[in-house]
Amino acid sequence: MPEGKRPRTAKRGSLKHSPQAKIAVRLPDYAEFAALLRSYFAATGTLPEPDEGKLTQLYTLLTQLYEWNHLINLTAIKDPYEAITLHLMDSAVISPLLQGQEIADVGTGAGFPGLVLAVLNPSRHFTLIDAVAKKISFVMTVAGAMGLGNVTALCRRCEDLAGTQLFDCVVCRAFAPLGRLAELCLPLVTKQGLVIAMKGRIEQSELCEAPKSVKIERIIELQVPGLKAARQAVLFRPERHEEN
Repeated sequence: MPEGKRPRTAKRGSLKHSPQAKIAVRLPDYAEFAALLRSYFAATGTLPEPDEGKLTQLYTLLTQLYEWNHLINLTAIKDPYEAITLHLMDSAVISPLLQGQEIADVGTGAGFPGLVLAVLNPSRHFTLIDAVAKKISFVMTVAGAMGLGNVTALCRRCEDLAGTQLFDCVVCRAFAPLGRLAELCLPLVTKQGLVIAMKGRIEQSELCEAPKSVKIERIIELQVPGLKAARQAVLFRPERHEEN
């Protein structure tokens, strides 16, 4: 478990209203979704084939996303088929990079990549962090619908968590330049902890601007089936200084 006392978490099912309007987009039926996801997982060459239980959980996530989107504006992606690539698969491909048991997803939004990773890694615990209360309420509601017992959601700014919880690994979809990500994420990891920043193609200038507290370990090209745009994962850790 993370070190220190857990802050207040959102309660499951805490959204006040259930979606009443019909989904305004065409969702794939389950059979089509399962076949598509199996083909995408096989195409990665790094992800094992998802079993029926995982496929059902991920289908629940996709359908709930669009059932609630008209109320909370969870995603700007209007086509659910694009969301399979840009949300589900874009999240899934970093699963082999995780380390440790306690994982944090900083700036999780509608639960990406954290909810997808929690499905694929049921033996790990995931803490999903976002400052927007409605999004965290959605995350806990859908985590309950998916039957996920390894997810905690925190409605907090990650700056406020520094010194209260430490994680083995922090993941984030890059919502800021690398230097700012380091400022926000490094205080949340253990001394041997790892940060995985999901980006497009990172520029050399951004790498050069990273603070001295950052030790960039690897930059990995991510192959997201169905996506032509570049995706990279920047893996970095706290810089360790040898004591005399």
